[in-house]
Amino acid sequence: MKLDHNQGLDRMTLNDAGLQGARSAEAFALTLPEAYRQRFNPAEIAAHAHIAFKRGDRSVSVGTFPSRESSDYAICVAAPDRPGLLSLISRALNECGYDIDSAEAFRRQVEPPEALDVFWVRSPKNLDAEHIENFAHVLELLVDGALSEHPVVIGPAGADGTTVRFMEGADGGLSVLEVETTDRSGLLYAITRALHRAEVQIVTSQIRTHGTHVFDRFTIEELDGSPISNERRWAIQVAVLSAL
Repeated sequence: MKLDHNQGLDRMTLNDAGLQGARSAEAFALTLPEAYRQRFNPAEIAAHAHIAFKRGDRSVSVGTFPSRESSDYAICVAAPDRPGLLSLISRALNECGYDIDSAEAFRRQVEPPEALDVFWVRSPKNLDAEHIENFAHVLELLVDGALSEHPVVIGPAGADGTTVRFMEGADGGLSVLEVETTDRSGLLYAITRALHRAEVQIVTSQIRTHGTHVFDRFTIEELDGSPISNERRWAIQVAVLSAL
């Protein structure tokens, strides 16, 4: 079922999610960074809230939502936040045959912390309920450790090569890793797997594809929440470059 990205956007409000009190979509949005609330409109937030709240005690919750900004399929994933989660989601998308055009990852300030990751993907097949259920099943197996990890072989970077560098974040620290490279299948999985193996965790991320080029930004920190030291930055850059 191809999503109609304009369907219901004018008439759907936060209250349409059918959630009240502490479980309202408005309260849900307040558990996410300001960048999230600026990025998504009330209809999209309501859809994300519904996907997150329906997870309950399950490992993951997956759903599509109407997006005004892209003709691609828009997928939202809610899961307990943990190091390596974005890598597992990327692998599940890759194994199900979806190419990622763009993505954003956020951390909800709840207890325990929850990740809310949003993807816009291309697919040679219609993204109907059956395909979403299959993706959710593969992802749940990965999150639960029922599927073993294996590397994904990606193509060469192309004539423009690859650039990996640390950029100054909003706090003035060099906690933002920027990757520019040629787009190819399995790219996000390769990057996030390398970061996971380097024993850092992704706090937020922004993935953008323009034509054949990809611009990715990852706000990262050590597993204990401390900043990335000068000594560690070089090793992390090398790890990502080696993966690509």
